[in-house]
Amino acid sequence: MQGRGWLILGMVSAALLCGVPVVADWDPPGPPPLQVLIAVEAVRFPMIPDDGINGKSELLFSLVALSKAGQAQLEATATLDLEASNGLWDLNIANQLGFECTPASPITLTYSLVELDNGSKEVAGAILFTLARAAALYFWNPTFALTHLATGVVSSMLLPVINGNDDLGSGQTVLDPSKGDQLLEIKGPDGEAQVHLRTIVNEVADTGQCSAPKKETPGREPTGEPETSEPPSRKEISRIYQPLHDTYWKISEIQGERGTRRLSRSELDRVRRTYMSLMLRSAGTVALQYIMVATWEGKDPGKVREAWDHFLRGERYAQAAMRARGQEARDVNMDRALTAYERACEAAVRALVISARDETRSLAVLAGAPRTPFQWAGVGSAPPVNSFGWAAAQNNASFEIPLYLFFLPDYLAVKEGSDLGIVAFAPGADDGVEVSISGAPAGMEAQVEPLGEASCSFLVRIAIGNVSPGSYRLTITVVEGGDSISRELTLVVEK
Repeated sequence: MQGRGWLILGMVSAALLCGVPVVADWDPPGPPPLQVLIAVEAVRFPMIPDDGINGKSELLFSLVALSKAGQAQLEATATLDLEASNGLWDLNIANQLGFECTPASPITLTYSLVELDNGSKEVAGAILFTLARAAALYFWNPTFALTHLATGVVSSMLLPVINGNDDLGSGQTVLDPSKGDQLLEIKGPDGEAQVHLRTIVNEVADTGQCSAPKKETPGREPTGEPETSEPPSRKEISRIYQPLHDTYWKISEIQGERGTRRLSRSELDRVRRTYMSLMLRSAGTVALQYIMVATWEGKDPGKVREAWDHFLRGERYAQAAMRARGQEARDVNMDRALTAYERACEAAVRALVISARDETRSLAVLAGAPRTPFQWAGVGSAPPVNSFGWAAAQNNASFEIPLYLFFLPDYLAVKEGSDLGIVAFAPGADDGVEVSISGAPAGMEAQVEPLGEASCSFLVRIAIGNVSPGSYRLTITVVEGGDSISRELTLVVEK
């Protein structure tokens, strides 16, 4: 996967961390204002991929689009008899990137098309849907959505390298939105496909968006669509987590295909553990990021502390689920972990609801009103409004997130020779944090690089190379001042 798709992650993170407006760009050159959408109409397979044990292909297509107009994430899954459909998969899915001034800017696409093992389609789809759904529920600051977008990119780009899956094409390209219908030809080590895309650019009512000077007021820019300043409701939080609750038990149903080689029982167990880690880490990511927002924006330190306690409880149950040998113990701990993460998210949102009731204070602070001594403590200047480094600038004197380390994912069973990337979050980290990685065997390259300018998120790049099949544990360490924390990342390299 080297060079395939990580550029957009860097772009997303740079926008997220550096305050670059990506939800709507009303800057000149001028009118008319535009609405930009993208659609995937169909995928055609010149050669039918291996249909597996049930005579059908389990397909998952994921696409992320990013331009000055905004961002969009599309996913589709299907179980198809491609021989009967003459190699055609009708998708007919679409989403809106956002709004910008004329001319429409180029659209960067990151895509992944995978033929999955039987039973993993629902699980993988639930993971990506959870991250996409969380990204859709932005408030106050639209770049909150971009963090979920980045994790969605990582998750979708990891799927082709998981042992037993077929990579039918994944990578990145740039589209000219003015061309309308376009054909994207993709090719992977296990097959190829043609993706029929359509970009749609519509003129919208001109109310001076593109002729007036850009507003200097911090916060979100207008998108031309209905907006809300309210945090998501408990029902909306439930809709994020429900797909994971509904599908986690399907992990036990994952089976190897009757392709060129059947997966052994131990290999299947490692594949199932990989999906468990992806599911658990996705659930934890949503909760963690809401907690970080609540730590900065929230007015109720008790609720923020409650959210953090639920998150740590979820972490303990997640570890127990990954260690469990029996299926019943795995199921129980998986359910408890997902529930704890959801409760963490709900508690963080309750803190944000209280904050939303005092919008005047929030706007005054964002506009640069005089700061009380505890605001932005230890920070030379106010953090960027669009910064993900909320933990580095606590306005909550009663509770601060301690130094912590979190991976998405923390366990992977992959094909030999794969290149992959893993997101690492270090909430509680401030400026001057040092990150290192150790334990990589000879022939495996591993490095950590920051995602943008803040100190709390990183991309762990790993090139498996020609190392012998086996299980490897890499240790990532974060050091800040006199504090440090280390966590292990498990990589199982399969033939």
